[in-house]
Amino acid sequence: MTKKQKDIFSKIQYVEKNYTLYSALCTLHSKKLHFALCTLIILFTLVSCGQDEECRFPLHAPLRVGFYEMVTDNITGITTAVNVTIDSVDVRGIGGTTINRFLSARIISVPLNKLDTVSEFIFVFHDSTRLETRFMSDTVRIFHETHEDFLSFECGILTTFTIDSIRTTTTNNYIESIVINSTEVNTFNNAQHIQIFRRTW
Repeated sequence: MTKKQKDIFSKIQYVEKNYTLYSALCTLHSKKLHFALCTLIILFTLVSCGQDEECRFPLHAPLRVGFYEMVTDNITGITTAVNVTIDSVDVRGIGGTTINRFLSARIISVPLNKLDTVSEFIFVFHDSTRLETRFMSDTVRIFHETHEDFLSFECGILTTFTIDSIRTTTTNNYIESIVINSTEVNTFNNAQHIQIFRRTW
């Protein structure tokens, strides 16, 4: 039995034991005088037992994407990765019709497909500082494993992911490269899971 299962089993035992105790107390006193009090005590026990700290986290872990560019210092000649702001980015999941627009984008969050082992997105970039045309688009395919962890009866199931690999279309219109910064996509940290590097012109 795992630790999480033991915790759930302990909570169930706690509720059963206290329910039995409060029920016994209720039968020993006048039903009319103490019925409301006993009911409130039982409800309080059930509710307080159901307050699981893990419920504070979203049940579907989003993929966090940062936008970068390799910049070389003219004096030192050292090249470093710099987080950049893009005017706006439209992201559409292939197979769906939902379009999310992110303005002044430096870091964005997009949902991975929990029903498949691949999530495919079209990124449409609007960047007035770099693009002569209105926009450029690239298709990104993210291969991943999906994990479902039962938290509790109150909280439900948490869906997390492990990134295996990432591929872009051969055109690489705007995207120069993609770096996997953290393979574990979960709700317990604010890590940037992937870094998208834009082309240098």
